[in-house]
Amino acid sequence: FFFSSRRRHTRCSGVSWARRCVQETDSEIRKRTEVREYFGENDIWYLIESIANLGNYLRLNYCYHGDIKPLNILLTQDGLIKLSDNGIVTTQDKAYFRALTSGEKGLLSPRLFTAIGIKDTQPIHDEEKSDVFSLGMTTLWAASLNNVLRCYDWESFRILENQVEYMLNSIRSRY
Repeated sequence: FFFSSRRRHTRCSGVSWARRCVQETDSEIRKRTEVREYFGENDIWYLIESIANLGNYLRLNYCYHGDIKPLNILLTQDGLIKLSDNGIVTTQDKAYFRALTSGEKGLLSPRLFTAIGIKDTQPIHDEEKSDVFSLGMTTLWAASLNNVLRCYDWESFRILENQVEYMLNSIRSRY
């Protein structure tokens, strides 16, 4: 199917993705998890490079995504990786706002995750660093085929560093 974003931000007017999607990365991870078919190292590096390049483009245009996760990373029929634009335009589309208002779980940076716990409606954080953290958690999810949401303690609102370390150690020999 084809989709062109009609929503634009004044500082991001050049940001519009045409999505010819085969599937979301989330679907691919779920399929691979069922049969324990890991991504190749080149695939993981391609994912990192593609999203990091887009993140850099957004940063240069004073935009930040705010919701990098497997569900928002799209695989095209041409083998390209696209990042859906839902966090760029409005605050309501960002993972933090949805977690704060509806309890939706997302790949939040430690600072944003802590702010959820105190119900901070305007957290002070570095949006670029938050996107980089989300990219890292997305990569860990894809590389390990394990849901990284288990690294978040939704009662104490802290990242379970020992769980992150465990997941990193589990993939160390694979990549």
